[in-house]
Amino acid sequence: MDDSGIIPSTEDASHTGAERPEVDPAEEIRNEITRAAAPTVEFYMMNLFAAVIASYGLLANSPAVVIGAMVIAVLLGPIRGIGLALISGEKKLLLISLFTIMTGAMEVLGVSLLIGLLHSSTPITPELLSRTNPNLFDLMIALGGGAAGAYALGRKLPGGTIIGVAIATALVPPLASCAIAASHGSWILARGAFLLFFTNFIAIQCAYSIVLYALRLHAPKNLNVDLRSVIRSLSPTIILVIGTAIFLGVVLERRIADEQQRAKMRAALGSALLTIPGASLDEMTLTHEDSLFSVVASVRVPEAITPEEVRKMESSMRPIMDETVHLTIQSILTKVADHSGY
Repeated sequence: MDDSGIIPSTEDASHTGAERPEVDPAEEIRNEITRAAAPTVEFYMMNLFAAVIASYGLLANSPAVVIGAMVIAVLLGPIRGIGLALISGEKKLLLISLFTIMTGAMEVLGVSLLIGLLHSSTPITPELLSRTNPNLFDLMIALGGGAAGAYALGRKLPGGTIIGVAIATALVPPLASCAIAASHGSWILARGAFLLFFTNFIAIQCAYSIVLYALRLHAPKNLNVDLRSVIRSLSPTIILVIGTAIFLGVVLERRIADEQQRAKMRAALGSALLTIPGASLDEMTLTHEDSLFSVVASVRVPEAITPEEVRKMESSMRPIMDETVHLTIQSILTKVADHSGY
């Protein structure tokens, strides 16, 4: 209402009012990434809850609970911030994101270590073990997941896509596995779990940087970021990814070779046991050093296997393995009976 007491019409108001500035969608996305990278109370609280859920899910050997921790985890936020900062040249965002990811990771490690110490009598579970031996496949999954997350963010796809990325490229469970393994004194397992976290971290960040740059979301329209400066900023990450890929590729190759040798040895031992009536292989451990296969097998048999029978089995296995075999057999006496007899 003006001084004359007349209420201006909506049409008049629209002409007299200031026009609302048009919002740049790319700027909205950059602002969203910046907000998610900040070390807020909400970030640390959600991180705390995710660490508790992941730790108890690992101790309980529950995949569903661990997945729940992945969904609510927020460590992806500062990693996205690092990815954007490296291609946009925003040093302040880079420092904030690095501080957030480091303090967030330390929070998860601390909480999980405390939980591990409180339940030190609980044995290491398969869910935890599955996160302690990363290979090249894990790096490729993280690269694909990071690229998918960046594309979904840039194209404003449904939130379920981001949740899928969080599950595929888990960050909190490897850290929780590292801390729990350390609380049990299993430093080799702890090192492997931290390597998985580091692999996911650098792969996701690298993928986010590349995809955000490809979608031209790295800088405002009026700011031209030189491609050379982007490549220069990303070169340390790219070198880390390549180096990690080479290392994990060697790990994968060795694992495949070990599995092939194990399968070959199991087949050879199975053939050798055919000469002993009622014998069946229960468990087998295999070590290979200096052209010598050391095999320790647990075999279920009606009567204990004699040293002479072990010697004959060793002789029959050597041509198959093409190397010297030292066989040790633990006989587990087992007699199978029905109404007709043994």
